[in-house]
Amino acid sequence: MYEDADGNGMLMRAILLFLTLWLSPALALGADPTLPTANVDITTGWFELNAGGGTTRNVSDMDGLNTAIAAAACGDEIVITAGTEIVVDDFETFDFTDKGCADASPIIVRSSGEGSLPARGVRISPSDVANMAKFSRNVNASNDPPLIRINYAADNWWFVGLEFEETNTVEATAPQVALILVGYEGSTIGTGANKAERTIFDRVYVHGSTTGQSHDGFTISGDNIAIINSYIDEIHSKVGDGGHGYQLVNSDGPFLVDNNYIAVSGINLFHGDNSIVDKPINITITRNYIRKYDKWNSSHDDYAGIAWFVKNHIEFKSGLRALVEGNYFFNMWAAQQIHSVVLTPRATDVDDLTFRFNIWEKVLIIANINATDETLNNVLFNDNLAFEVGGASSKHMVLGKGAGGVTTNFILRHNTFIGTDSLAPSTVMFGETEDSHTTWIVKDNIIDARAEQLEATDNTGLNAWKFIVTNEGADGDWDNNVPIEGFAALWQETPASNFQNHFLTAVADVDFVGGATIAGLSVVPDDYALNSASIHAAGNAKDATDGLDMGADIALLKIKTQGAKSGVWGAAWANPTWPSVSWGSPSWPSVLWIPKGDGSE
Repeated sequence: MYEDADGNGMLMRAILLFLTLWLSPALALGADPTLPTANVDITTGWFELNAGGGTTRNVSDMDGLNTAIAAAACGDEIVITAGTEIVVDDFETFDFTDKGCADASPIIVRSSGEGSLPARGVRISPSDVANMAKFSRNVNASNDPPLIRINYAADNWWFVGLEFEETNTVEATAPQVALILVGYEGSTIGTGANKAERTIFDRVYVHGSTTGQSHDGFTISGDNIAIINSYIDEIHSKVGDGGHGYQLVNSDGPFLVDNNYIAVSGINLFHGDNSIVDKPINITITRNYIRKYDKWNSSHDDYAGIAWFVKNHIEFKSGLRALVEGNYFFNMWAAQQIHSVVLTPRATDVDDLTFRFNIWEKVLIIANINATDETLNNVLFNDNLAFEVGGASSKHMVLGKGAGGVTTNFILRHNTFIGTDSLAPSTVMFGETEDSHTTWIVKDNIIDARAEQLEATDNTGLNAWKFIVTNEGADGDWDNNVPIEGFAALWQETPASNFQNHFLTAVADVDFVGGATIAGLSVVPDDYALNSASIHAAGNAKDATDGLDMGADIALLKIKTQGAKSGVWGAAWANPTWPSVSWGSPSWPSVLWIPKGDGSE
């Protein structure tokens, strides 16, 4: 790294990174994806409402809540006594209808203990339930209703400091309705103008029991929706279409998922479906801890004995302009899905996805990029770290082609991917047919290639080893990477013209901060930063094409992910080189909202 006498190496590196990647995207062979052009404004709202003269409606039971919902006007607060449990069963639910409220005067439904919860911008946890009011249901039929339903065209309802619980403990009972429905009329999902509008869930605890089935935490058809500072846990199912943290079905955006803990057996973050009307757009997913539990893994010593349907961490079947930044993805094994990230366009194309400054730990395969039925356009993985990746016959990433789709402009740049101590993944890329993909840009990555005896086979029948690309496209650029302990004879590509300038490097020669051998590293991001003397560090003989360190920018990645596990973000989270402005600024579209109350404003 560049380091001056005052220790400003990280500052210099971050400035160079910003100027190189964001201000001058034309320097790359393929343009970076377009970032979200809008985000949910959560910097103003109910926190400033008391000066607006809204009515506070205090309730402590189901009847009182029904009365308050019916009577509520824009700017009101419905305050449910902390410790109150409102049981929803016998096909009852609470419907929140359109009141015609403006963004500046939403109706707030909150716990009376909200002031004793973690401060605004800090994630809640199960230890906070004493200061929450609870909605619960015990499913006794597959079509039991949701706990709450935000109706067609309803807008500006905010839910703060509430618990939503599936109390069902019966493994065999399979509910078919999410705990929270957004944008529904009865069981009919909204589309077009009938979607919900501006619904915020802040510091809510949404969960099932450890032994019972749940469908989804949220099923959403709406625009301007946010889930923030919340805890979604123990949502699981024994069927493939349930157990999701949330499913965003129809949305004209924007959609924000920020600073949440999400542990579910199904898809943690699910966008689109096999058949949708309104393609989800302007999606921002930041600062979340997204995980699976070992007790759901039948091959693990901690297995709890219930065969839940286990799927991937995040999936896009549809979507346009998504930013996935500063998240921590943990634990994915060979189950119904073996990939952490799944990009499989179905009903519509998927366009402009950016994955940057994320961490993957203990996953079998990082991503499956597969244009199943429609086209997948403009995908970037930049400055990500993955460690403890792999297992027998696994890969860092898989690029495949489905029945009718093509992947165009796939960029893998400045990432550090490290396998398990005992076994590295066998391939980094795996393209299946001649016309699967066009314009691949794979450069300036550090990729673990220590496994010498693993084999993969593509659809042309060619047995290939290690790093494989069957078609990078005439304008592709696959070069200047660091495969750790790779072997030149095991690199194969068609065509071979652009496959050059790779630095086949032994473990010790990489010179990570954490030690000379990968096997000696502990699982912390610091270990995977390059020492300034490394031959692959900025300014040295075999550095990146942009003059920076090879691999991920570990210093900046640490800032972006520092509170992803804990949910507590200190002042250091504010990027020291980028101003902490809100998403509305046209000059700084890549800067995330900095929450109040965490010392950063």
